[in-house]
Amino acid sequence: MLLSYEDLTKPTAVLDWEMATIGDPLVDLAITLSYWVNRDDPEDLQNVLPTVTVFPGFIRREQFIDLYAQKSGRDISSMHFYLIFAYFRLVVIIQQIYARWKRGQTQDERFASFGSRVRNIIIHAAELAERGHL
Repeated sequence: MLLSYEDLTKPTAVLDWEMATIGDPLVDLAITLSYWVNRDDPEDLQNVLPTVTVFPGFIRREQFIDLYAQKSGRDISSMHFYLIFAYFRLVVIIQQIYARWKRGQTQDERFASFGSRVRNIIIHAAELAERGHL
């Protein structure tokens, strides 16, 4: 919650902590890219969270990064580190949803495959870490 500068008893805004952080902007870029899938990515990665970025007309993940670097002037040489971090974050989110499904706290059958999806993201992130670059 943001409070008024003039009167700290008056809220001026309520923000979702996951969506409104003040931190390294490359983390935000990486989180966006953790949901981005290229047409030639491994099928296991494409099936994690199906997305429209595989359709014609969408730029590739690498192009997105390059455009970001050009427009922002930021150094993206460690982008693989940030993307690995973002994949870890995504794994936690998907695992949490899968755990709720396993406990019967949600009935949506789409969540039944989330256990293997977690594994696939971990494998992809590990491969990215071993390569040391995108």
